[in-house]
Amino acid sequence: LSWKSIKADQNGLVDIGRLHPRSGEPDAVFAKTMLTSEKEETRKFDIGYSDIVSVFLNGRLLFEANSQYQSRDSSFLGVVGYFDSLMLPLKQGENELLLTVAEISGGWGFMVRDGQAEFALEGIKKAWETQRSFSVPESVAYDKARSCLYVSNYDGYKPSPAEGRQAISKVGLDGSVLAFEWVKGLRNPTGLCVVGDRLWAVERGSLVEIDIPGERILNRIPLPEARMPNDVAAAADGTFYVTDSARSAIYKVSGGMAEVWLSGPEIGRPNGIAVDGKSLIVGTNLDGCLKSIDLATKAVGVIARLGAGIIDGIAVMPGGRYIVSHNEGRLFLVKASPPGEGTAAKVMDMTVPARNIADFAYIESGEKSVIVFPTFTDNRLAAYNAPASVFARSFRRPSGNGP
Repeated sequence: LSWKSIKADQNGLVDIGRLHPRSGEPDAVFAKTMLTSEKEETRKFDIGYSDIVSVFLNGRLLFEANSQYQSRDSSFLGVVGYFDSLMLPLKQGENELLLTVAEISGGWGFMVRDGQAEFALEGIKKAWETQRSFSVPESVAYDKARSCLYVSNYDGYKPSPAEGRQAISKVGLDGSVLAFEWVKGLRNPTGLCVVGDRLWAVERGSLVEIDIPGERILNRIPLPEARMPNDVAAAADGTFYVTDSARSAIYKVSGGMAEVWLSGPEIGRPNGIAVDGKSLIVGTNLDGCLKSIDLATKAVGVIARLGAGIIDGIAVMPGGRYIVSHNEGRLFLVKASPPGEGTAAKVMDMTVPARNIADFAYIESGEKSVIVFPTFTDNRLAAYNAPASVFARSFRRPSGNGP
């Protein structure tokens, strides 16, 4: 056999057609790589292929399958995707993974990934993770004065009558659930922020003021004609800004009244929002951008283009830097210069195990920092320690959304 070196595309695909011309008859190629395992274990791998594949591990045939057009059902197009999984019994040390891939007609290729893979920059380590104790947790807010966290239980799969059936949870900084239904009676809450003795929560149709010491709802400020109010941020002058993802609008809430402050395609499908000095920092998911909005002039500028994904959480760092999450399971560090061409480095990637990173909390503590994020449909909170040096590294443009 004559071997040549190959590298997968950003999405994990090896397009054989680019490497090996078809003969016009059924063709086959071999592909191999080495897997290094720190211990003897059985590990899940995901695989996609077109048309026919055989998988060998250390010379032993473990898997054969056909993925031709209409081979699975009458609507199956024969495309390559992670439609199959297999368990590989790895030995400690080096393991040879060998595939034979055959094609009957058309394009062909394959993709293989570690089905349990998680990515984090060196130095980022998991601190703790809760049990599945929550109901679709969407946002986490840090209360520095009381050394605790608040979690909104969106619970979007249940009907939401007028009186509300959802709750805010209270959690310790070690991950202990202090009270699941700390404050009850909310309607599918999402974004949260803490200002003094008040927790502000976005729910369907209003911004809710919660008295933290009294553990009770004080007030509801209606958001006129709201369709999907999502996240909230507080400015230094006491004004609140709330994004409405479905309406492509941002509300301004001041003096107990709310009004649409800005709307239109320039801020299409906004979600995550934060205040940085005299600017709002907003994730606009219609075009996959992180943008700044001047609070005085409402001028909108692009900070960085993050590509496809739901920009959910934003934390403001010194020096024009931002930590930004894609709800699908990615965390980025973004630098806001040069204007319109900001750079980004991927910090974490949990997309393979389908671990969402929703609206997170960033907690600074001396030389260390902690990122606490809700895993949304996985119903957990997860916390990762990250030394300050992680956020001082050089930047590069994202090389793709995959792990």
